[in-house]
Amino acid sequence: MPESAYTRSVGLRMTVLATAHLQNRDLDQALAHGQRAVTILSHVRSTHATDYLAGVVRAMAPWRRDPRVIDLSHLAHQAIALSTTRSAR
Repeated sequence: MPESAYTRSVGLRMTVLATAHLQNRDLDQALAHGQRAVTILSHVRSTHATDYLAGVVRAMAPWRRDPRVIDLSHLAHQAIALSTTRSAR
């Protein structure tokens, strides 16, 4: 499924993959999928998408001191804030 045609769906799948990798304690794969999810979902206005991004950030809590997790969390929060701002308009 091409990202351009189904942006929200692809982004949501990336959050699910990131969470699954976190459950398997595979931080590297989780970060890769999480980064892709943030990139994709930052262009989407969806409460569902922001909830899924927030879930990935919460699931990364055991690694919260890892600089890569800090960076991804920051980017995710920016995407969530942007989506929320767009929704309010």
